[in-house]
Amino acid sequence: MRHQLRQAERRPPGAAGADVVTTRLRGTGLRIRADALGAFGESGELADECRLRVAAMAPDPEAADVVCHEVEALYTNGPAGGGGVRADVREVIGIVSALIPRSGVETRVTVLEVDGAAA
Repeated sequence: MRHQLRQAERRPPGAAGADVVTTRLRGTGLRIRADALGAFGESGELADECRLRVAAMAPDPEAADVVCHEVEALYTNGPAGGGGVRADVREVIGIVSALIPRSGVETRVTVLEVDGAAA
C-alpha cells in the first residue's frame, strides 16, 4: 500500500485530468494527445500546478467538437482552481519528413528574364 501511495504522489499534476479526457474519448476513433505542461520544475521535481493541453485529429469539425465538450466538462466539473479553458476547432496542415530515392527527383534550373534583366 505504501508503494502505491508513493507512485500516486509522483504523478504530475494534470495527469488525472489527462486520464479522464483520454478515457472518456476512448472508442471515438479520434487520435487524442493530452499533455501536462509545466508539470516538472527546472530541477525535475514535480511542480505544484501545470496546464493540461488536449489535442486531437478528427475527420471533420463535428467529431473534433466532441473533444472540446470533454475539455470544457473537465474544466467545470474537474479539480478546483482551473486557470481557464480555450476550446476551438481549426484545420491544421501536417508536415511529414520523408526520404525518397534520388531517381525520383528531377533536377532542373529555370532562369526568368524581366525587361531584359535576369530576375
